[in-house]
Amino acid sequence: MNQPVEIVTLERGVRQASRTLSPQLEQRFGSYAASLAAGVSAAGFLAFAAMTWASGFVLHAPVFFATAAAGMGAAAGWAWRRTVRRIAHFRVGPHMEDDAFAAESLQMVRKRRGGGYELALAHGMTGVIEEDQVRRPIEGLTHRARLVWVPLLPGLVARIDIGQTTFIVRSLEGAEAYTALQSPPVRLALPSLAPKRFVSQALVVTFTALVLPFSTAVAAPQQLSHADMVSSIPAQSSAWQVEKLVYKAVQAQAHKLYACFEPFPSQCAMSGYVGVGVKLKKNGDVVKDWVSRSTYGASCPATACVKDVIAGLFFDELPEPMTLVIPVQVLENPLAVRGGTRVQVGGPSGLTVGHDARVTID
Repeated sequence: MNQPVEIVTLERGVRQASRTLSPQLEQRFGSYAASLAAGVSAAGFLAFAAMTWASGFVLHAPVFFATAAAGMGAAAGWAWRRTVRRIAHFRVGPHMEDDAFAAESLQMVRKRRGGGYELALAHGMTGVIEEDQVRRPIEGLTHRARLVWVPLLPGLVARIDIGQTTFIVRSLEGAEAYTALQSPPVRLALPSLAPKRFVSQALVVTFTALVLPFSTAVAAPQQLSHADMVSSIPAQSSAWQVEKLVYKAVQAQAHKLYACFEPFPSQCAMSGYVGVGVKLKKNGDVVKDWVSRSTYGASCPATACVKDVIAGLFFDELPEPMTLVIPVQVLENPLAVRGGTRVQVGGPSGLTVGHDARVTID
């Protein structure tokens, strides 16, 4: 039995409000709330994607779309359940979210598990229930210790008095039921189902879900220009000029050498020198590397570290293949200098690398 139930509230005989309960209205209002929440969530995800792109980041598409679908579904599901559960019953009490005022909270009309609705009768209520032209006083149906639930069968009308408020509860059928279902209000005038509630909760769900795609965002790739593809070493450079430009390339990547000298192991707490020989192809690749000379003993890892770092550096295209030795000199004891290690590359006229060093190219 899914006949709609109408509850009319009267205050001193003056009609104040009315509500209709029915499964059809539950579906209608639930769909409205779910659509509103899903729309707000979708707008939040689109705004996040736009701001991310404008900031120069790229989102991982599978993660973003999967998170967006899950976030929108969670927001819509929450709004659906909240709405359907609330409008499936008529509640009186002292709270703002109740349908009508009463000294004590009471779920007066609720949905039954097997279908249809039922009316709660509590001790202290007065009035009458009419069914098939039979009038029964409510006082004779109530129980002092518990609620008495009466199924709202078709044609049943109940007049309930609670204080100065009167409730007319009746199960609609026929033309009255059709009219009640065809002209419902645009939205329920209940604080707990106000649109701003669904908007705020949908935004909370959306912002929480955005943590995952935000953690996978990466900087947007930059298109290489023609200048980026041109070697920084002119084709007409002399061998000495090429050597200095190779030292400059080492300077640009010198931060990788810090791992070899900071922190220094105790057996390396001294000034020193490491010469790394490299054989470079014309395209700048290192095809061979070796240690030409080192002042550090076998127990100090600085020599092997410097060799591996130099061999892994990037060099621009050269005028022709060449072989050279890249000298790396530790100028000061790194354990005695609080400012950091001072490392010189390229000999006295080369470059100096360090946290407190001034870098020069001669």
